[in-house]
Amino acid sequence: MYIQGIMSFNTVTHHPLIKSEDNYVLSRRLVSVHSVDRDISQWPYSNTFAVELPEDMLNVQTMRLSMINFPATFYNFSNEYQNTKLTFDLSGVTGTPFTITIPDGFYKPECLANMLQFLMNEAISGTGASGMFTVGYNSPSQQFDFIYSGSEVFSISAGQQETYIPKQCSRGVYYYQYANWGAGFNLGFDKTPSVVTADGSGAVYYGWKSPPYQLLGVGQHIRAPNVAKLFGDQVIYMEVEKYNSLDEIYPYTDTGTEAWPLTNIPAPKPISGHVKSAFAKIPVIMTPPAEVYVTPNDFAARTYFSPPAERIRRLKFKFRTHDGRLIDFQDSPFNFSLEFYGLHPEQLRRMNITVPEVYRI
Repeated sequence: MYIQGIMSFNTVTHHPLIKSEDNYVLSRRLVSVHSVDRDISQWPYSNTFAVELPEDMLNVQTMRLSMINFPATFYNFSNEYQNTKLTFDLSGVTGTPFTITIPDGFYKPECLANMLQFLMNEAISGTGASGMFTVGYNSPSQQFDFIYSGSEVFSISAGQQETYIPKQCSRGVYYYQYANWGAGFNLGFDKTPSVVTADGSGAVYYGWKSPPYQLLGVGQHIRAPNVAKLFGDQVIYMEVEKYNSLDEIYPYTDTGTEAWPLTNIPAPKPISGHVKSAFAKIPVIMTPPAEVYVTPNDFAARTYFSPPAERIRRLKFKFRTHDGRLIDFQDSPFNFSLEFYGLHPEQLRRMNITVPEVYRI
């Protein structure tokens, strides 16, 4: 016999559903990179190179530069920096101005004054010039002085544009920049198309407030109107391709149509900067010979990934100045360390740990 009834279900439970949670452990991996690790045949200059990591870095949440060490062998005058040529003229000696080329190197003021004096006198040797050059550096005012003892009118075309053929790939014409536009900038001259003509002949002395003064020379005198700028760049920008997080403002240029060296593309004036252009800004406040060693206490350089980067294996580095000039390390080896923090799934385990008072963790 069939009995029709009503079926009932108990919908009340004292065991609610357990909320699903994903538990992860944060792991830390260190990778040491040396400039000599690069493929020299592919990357002949250490300012730009790529490396393959020993294994994939997975689920990376943070990448950080933990330290960097390199010798301070940087030149302040270099053909690559387009600041080694200076043009001057002696009216009536030849129909063409003289252009001297400062050999690549790091020059302190007195050393540079001696080099300029030698090069200028060598340039006019055998031309029939009636005098000689004396170049000095006035330490109190930090300015360069040029003296010509002959009768020909002496002038310097310090602000004119010079022609350079760099060995490495050109990053643009640095002459269009407000700073670091040529040797004239480093010597303290203004960037003007007009030449700087010497004043009347007379004695030039160095001294401070009271005799005895030191006689620098007698003749036509040109003093650079501004202080010399010989310290070079005080920071190095490190790029890591695809993983940059630092934004930069474009350096001022004299024209909005000229290519900015960093990107090698036109940089119109309304554009104020470049997003994610570098990974680290490394301080370099010293002069050769010296060694640069900086740690996290000296700078902050890290990139966060949200969501985490699934896989990192190949890294390409570039070291440059703010205006895009590639750093010339003079083939001196350097090294740095990178930290990778990755998230990895872990089964939640509750543990009670007793730490004796004598232990310090």
